[in-house]
Amino acid sequence: MAPRTLQPSGLVLVFLPSIVSTLVVILRIWKKVTSKHFAIEDVLLIIAQSLIFILAFTTWRSFKVSWYGYHYYDVPPGAKDIILILKWNYVNAVIYNPILGLIKASFVLTLIKLRSPNQRINYCLWAIFAINAVFTVAAPLVCAFQCKPVARFWNKSLPGSCLDGPSYAYGTIGIVLITDVMVVIMPTWILYNLQMPIGKKLMMISFLSFGLAVTAIGAYRLYVFHYLYNGFTKNPDSAYSVRQGLSNLEVSLASIGACGGTIKWMLGLCMPFFASEDSRIAKSKRSDRSNSSRERDNRHTPEPDLITTDGDDMELRDQPEDNHGPVWKKVTVRSRNRPTSRHETPDVEVKPDDQSSTTTRPTEWDASSKASTMLGKDTSSYERRQTPRRVI
Repeated sequence: MAPRTLQPSGLVLVFLPSIVSTLVVILRIWKKVTSKHFAIEDVLLIIAQSLIFILAFTTWRSFKVSWYGYHYYDVPPGAKDIILILKWNYVNAVIYNPILGLIKASFVLTLIKLRSPNQRINYCLWAIFAINAVFTVAAPLVCAFQCKPVARFWNKSLPGSCLDGPSYAYGTIGIVLITDVMVVIMPTWILYNLQMPIGKKLMMISFLSFGLAVTAIGAYRLYVFHYLYNGFTKNPDSAYSVRQGLSNLEVSLASIGACGGTIKWMLGLCMPFFASEDSRIAKSKRSDRSNSSRERDNRHTPEPDLITTDGDDMELRDQPEDNHGPVWKKVTVRSRNRPTSRHETPDVEVKPDDQSSTTTRPTEWDASSKASTMLGKDTSSYERRQTPRRVI
C-alpha cells in the first residue's frame, strides 16, 4: 500500500498560482506594450514574476529532498539529508524576500501616477515607496548573511554565529504586514473623495485592494511561525502539511493583485458590468462604425460628421482630401425648430488653410451666406474646417 502523502496537493499549491499569475502578468505587459504605456513599474513586475517562477522550482526541490507532505513513519530511514534540506531552505528564503517588495513598488508607482490632487496622499505614497525600497534591498542581504560564515546556516557544526531565528522571522514578517496594510489603505483613500457612483467606487476599491488576501496569508504565516517557535517544533509529524506552499501562494496573489486593472478588463470582456465606461463607449463606437459602414455600402454615400451647436445641427460631409488641390465639402443645415425642413447647399470649393479666400463654382450660390441667413450668424468657419469632429 502506497503511503499517504500531501505532497501532490502542496505542489499544486506551489505551481498553479504561479502559472495563473504569470499569464495575468503576460497579458498586462501585452496591453501595456500595444498601447505604448510600458513603464518602470512593468519592469519591476516582470522581475518579481521571474523570481516567483524560480521560487516555485526551488520549493519543489525542497519538497522532494525533505519528503515534505509525508508522515514521518513513511519516510525511509536515512532518506533525509539535513544539510541538503537546509541548503534549499536557504535558497528559498533569499529568493522570497525581494519578491513582495518589488510587487509593492510596482503597485505604489502605479498609484503615484494617478497624481492625486491631495498632496498628503502623494507624500504618503512616496514615503511608502521609500520604506519599501529600503526593505526590499536590505531584507535579502540580511537573510543571505544572517550567519557568519554563511555555510553555518546549513551546517551548525561550523564555528561562528547566526541571528536569532524567531527575532528575524517576527521582524521581517512584521514589516511586510505593516507595508501591506499601508498599500491596501491607499486606494480607498485616493477614491474616497472622487465623485462617482458608490457602486462603481466600491468596485474600483475592491480591484485595487486585492492585496487584502496577501495580508491575510501573511498574518497566518506569522501565526504559524509563532506556533512553531512556542512548543510545536518537537512534533515529529510536522512535515505532514502543505503550509510551506503558502509562501508561493502569497507572492502569486500579490502579483495578480498588482494587475487589478487587467483583471477588471478581463472580466469586462465576459461581463459588461465590469467593463469601464471608456470600454463601453469604444465598443459602442465600433458598433456604430460597423453599422454605418454597412449603410454606406448600401447607399454609396459618405457618413457625415456631426457638430452640435446651440440650437442647430451642422452636418459636414467630407470627400477624400487632395493635398495638391482644393477640398470639396457639402454643408447641410438642419433646424431643430423645424425638424421636417431640410436645406441642402451645393458643393462649395474650400481652398487649403494657407489661402484665405473661398471660391464657388460658376452659377452656384454661396452656402455660407445661405446658412447665415437661416441661423442668424456667420457659419463660414464650419465650411473651412479641414477635419470636422463629432461632438455629442
